[in-house]
Amino acid sequence: MSKAAEELKKTDHKIIDIAIKYHYDSPISFSNTFKKIYGQSLANFRKSNVEIMFFPKIEFNPNIGGKKELKYRIVERKEQTFYGKTTGIIEEYDAKVIQNLYQEVGKDGTMDFIINHSKGKELYYGIFEPLFEKNEYTEKGRYYIVGKTPREDFVEIKLPKCQWACFRLPNKKQSDILKLGHSIYDKWLPNSEYYLVSKYSELEIYYENDCEICIPVE
Repeated sequence: MSKAAEELKKTDHKIIDIAIKYHYDSPISFSNTFKKIYGQSLANFRKSNVEIMFFPKIEFNPNIGGKKELKYRIVERKEQTFYGKTTGIIEEYDAKVIQNLYQEVGKDGTMDFIINHSKGKELYYGIFEPLFEKNEYTEKGRYYIVGKTPREDFVEIKLPKCQWACFRLPNKKQSDILKLGHSIYDKWLPNSEYYLVSKYSELEIYYENDCEICIPVE
C-alpha cells in the first residue's frame, strides 16, 4: 500500500494497473482498502497533498512517538537561505554537542529571536551539513539552529533547490528524532523508490508542537 501510494503520486498509471501490480484482485478491493487507510478516494488522493503513510514490514516496529507507521510527504523547495548559530565541525550527529547548542541558544535569547521573527507555522530549523573531502564523506559536519531573519552575530547557510522527503514526528523529543532518523535511513530509504542526494544537508523543521525530518531525495 505504501508503494502503491507513491506510484499514484508519481505517475499517471491507470488505477487498475497499479492494483494488479500490488497484488489486489480488483480495482474495487484496492480502492476500498485504500479508502480505509487514507480516508479518501484514489482520485482525490492523487490530486491532494495528503501525507503518504509508510507501513513497515512486520519486523519493523519503530514505536516513534507512539506511532508504528511513518507519515511523510514529498515537497519541492526553492533555494533557501537561513541564519543562526552552529556547533562548528563535529562528528556526525554528536547528540551531546547538539544538545549543548540548543541550551545555549535558549539561554542567550537566540531561540526567542528566531521564533519571534518567524513567518507562518515553521518556527525554527535544524540543519546538519555533511562535510566531504575529495568527494568522500568524512563522517563529520556542522549542525545549525537557524531561522529566516539575519542578525549581525549569525552565520548564513544556503540550501539548494531540492526535492525533500519529510517525515512527521508528533513531538520534539531528541530521543525520538534520533529514532526517526535511523528508521528513515535504515528502513524507509532502502525500500522506497527514492535515492538520497548525499551531498545535500538534512533539514529539520520545527513547529509549535511537532517537527519534521526532511532528507534530500531524487
